[in-house]
Amino acid sequence: MLDNQDLQAIKHLLDEGLGLMEGRIDGKLESLEGRIDGKLESLEGRIDGKLESLEGRIDGKLESLEGRIDGKLETLERRIDGKLETLEGRIDGNLKALENRVDERFTEQENSLLAEIDFIQEKANGHFKRIENRMDEMQNDINGLRQDNGMMNILFEKVLKVSEEVEIIKQKIS
Repeated sequence: MLDNQDLQAIKHLLDEGLGLMEGRIDGKLESLEGRIDGKLESLEGRIDGKLESLEGRIDGKLESLEGRIDGKLETLERRIDGKLETLEGRIDGNLKALENRVDERFTEQENSLLAEIDFIQEKANGHFKRIENRMDEMQNDINGLRQDNGMMNILFEKVLKVSEEVEIIKQKIS
């Protein structure tokens, strides 16, 4: 059997073996850590390169897309401007035509009103002329009646005088 000293020696050997193993494991871990760090750095570099490349490609695509969009917007703007000019021209033409039609209708209405006023004026002038003629006839009748009245007064006075003279003669005869 093993005595205490043997066990102590075995323990010491195992501790040394474990220490060596720990050292080797630590070495291996450090080596592995160094390799992993290297791989990570290499991977980071490759990722950074890929990201920069991707970023450059994205920037290029965005610039290209912006250029295409700007071109399309300019084309669209020119088309809209053209359509607006055409529409403005049509609106101006329609407004001018409407203005001409309104002027024509206004002139027609004005001429119609003036013709109606002329007709009414002629009719009124005819009525006034007839009224003037009737007034002239009435004036002539009045003047004639005045003359007749004046004659009647003279005749009446003569009849009165003759009556008086007849009365005087009657008195003288009686």
